[in-house]
Amino acid sequence: METTAVAPAQPLVLYEYNGCPFCQRVRAVISELDLDVRIYPCPRVTVKAYAQAGDSRYRPEVKAKSGQLMFPYLEDPNTGTGLSDSAAIIAYLLDTYGGGAPARPFSSLPISKLMLRSLRLSLYFGVLRVPSRLPAEPLVFYGAQGQTGAIVVFDALSCLEVPYLWKACANGSRKAAERTSLVGEGTALCLHDPNTGFVSGKPAAIVRYLYRTYQVGNMAKETVLNYSTEGASSQHGTLSSKAD
Repeated sequence: METTAVAPAQPLVLYEYNGCPFCQRVRAVISELDLDVRIYPCPRVTVKAYAQAGDSRYRPEVKAKSGQLMFPYLEDPNTGTGLSDSAAIIAYLLDTYGGGAPARPFSSLPISKLMLRSLRLSLYFGVLRVPSRLPAEPLVFYGAQGQTGAIVVFDALSCLEVPYLWKACANGSRKAAERTSLVGEGTALCLHDPNTGFVSGKPAAIVRYLYRTYQVGNMAKETVLNYSTEGASSQHGTLSSKAD
């Protein structure tokens, strides 16, 4: 894991969703750089067409900020930077917080391979929106991209559109002591909900808690068989280097 020479004074802001391979590539770099990021999940409201906002909690914000519905979208309050292309985001993160170091292998994988890693049969795997209630305060999650157990937590937070402060915490992270103070030694991840006091380092228990506490409706009756490229443009992940 690469560490930042100087940690940003304020957490970065990322609009993304875990079912998107381009977002996963950015997440890998965030983990490498040991950054803190405020995540605003923007799962798809349908897999039948691209660039749809529907009842999404945060997609309209991205449209207002960047003029398009492309993900991921990064804001850095430390520099006033806003970026919506995954390759540009990665270059910016490495230049600004990684001393220009090259990305590690996972974050440099061809997008075709990342697509294969993202090809999971259930839309609950971070892809499609599940109606939820908004917590008064963002949750806090200690974990890393690619970490065993973390992916199902990322998926649940993504589908439920629950905002959270992601304290990227891979092996060697400077935040390991914070995580340990919450869940003890020998636990690689941790979710803390300041709204209820819930704390756990067990992925299955975290996922059950999130759905029990925040779900208020059912996912749209769609499956991966409904997936369509309708509405895709040369800027979308289907055809180029970005993703809806």
